[in-house]
Amino acid sequence: MKQELIESSNKEAVILIPCFGAKSQNQYLDYLVLGLTTRLEDRQVSLESEDIKIKGQSGKRLTYDSLDGKRKTIDIYEAYWNDLINPLSSKNIKEQVIKGFFLLLYWLFSRFWHMARKSRILFAHFMILLLLNVLWYYGNLTLALTTIGQNPGAFGLQLPSEWAAQLVALGKFLGGWQIWVITSCILGLLPVPISSLVDLTDFTARYLQDETQAGVGGIRDRTRQRVVNILNDIIKQDDYSKVTILAHSFGVTIGIDLIADYRPKTNKPIRYISMGGAIELMSYKSAWVMEEAAKCLDNPLLTSWNDYYSDQDWICTKTPTPRNAQPHNFKNIKMRLRVPLAQQIVGGSHDSYFFERPLLEDLLDG
Repeated sequence: MKQELIESSNKEAVILIPCFGAKSQNQYLDYLVLGLTTRLEDRQVSLESEDIKIKGQSGKRLTYDSLDGKRKTIDIYEAYWNDLINPLSSKNIKEQVIKGFFLLLYWLFSRFWHMARKSRILFAHFMILLLLNVLWYYGNLTLALTTIGQNPGAFGLQLPSEWAAQLVALGKFLGGWQIWVITSCILGLLPVPISSLVDLTDFTARYLQDETQAGVGGIRDRTRQRVVNILNDIIKQDDYSKVTILAHSFGVTIGIDLIADYRPKTNKPIRYISMGGAIELMSYKSAWVMEEAAKCLDNPLLTSWNDYYSDQDWICTKTPTPRNAQPHNFKNIKMRLRVPLAQQIVGGSHDSYFFERPLLEDLLDG
């Protein structure tokens, strides 16, 4: 009965597309709710004690006073997709070495110098990430060669003894177990596990290449479908006056990929808020990313797209302006995150958007 008393004109829905590496469902939904209920004291944003449920979905309901003095309701649903990743770091050493080799080749053949001319900072970030992947691969390669040399049948292939001897010699030349231990210790000092960085570069490559597996389907299709299912369920609810898609980090790519071709039989407006995306970096590798961004702005349901970025977030850049963007429907918004330099270097500022007042106010009042 309480839900029925809420006027549809004062009731909105938000779909949160979280970043890569979410440890559990609703982790980033809880971040967002915490930001909305603690950073906007003058707005009196309140979280209802029970989850809101619609057919097929559940989320969090908040109530607040809008700028015109009306009591409004916002229901937030998280489109969790991290269970689809199938991380490279979880595979055996043989698969890591083979797939890691092709992963390095993929990223090495990028338009490095175009990137360097346009953004030295972005180029530096890319090179650091690539170097960390090389160190990870080098350590695994020496471990694999040494293991095969000592046990020719270790990975299911019975190699001739002379080949095994050559692998032992190669492993020793590369440093053998000692190099693997030293490399592991160095990478272990990173604030972010190297396995997470490798899994991120691997998943990004698979997504950009539109990887498809027999019996499973495409990684892009399966990831987008998670968001489509939620969006369809929400749009069927007549009492939502509008829908906002809020995307963070890699979720920005997924959001763009979805909105570009989403054409439901409805006239319910959709707006897009992106924060901390890496679209510019991806555009140097795959042209389709910016093509999809331009298609988003051709979607008649999309009323606006506000893109938040910060120079203090070393993982992201502002989204390049799509070729058909107009001031009323696409806007880059630069933010200054209050994060120490040491945290910026190690990526500690990447989640700070969830606690920035201008973005939170835009989410409520836009």
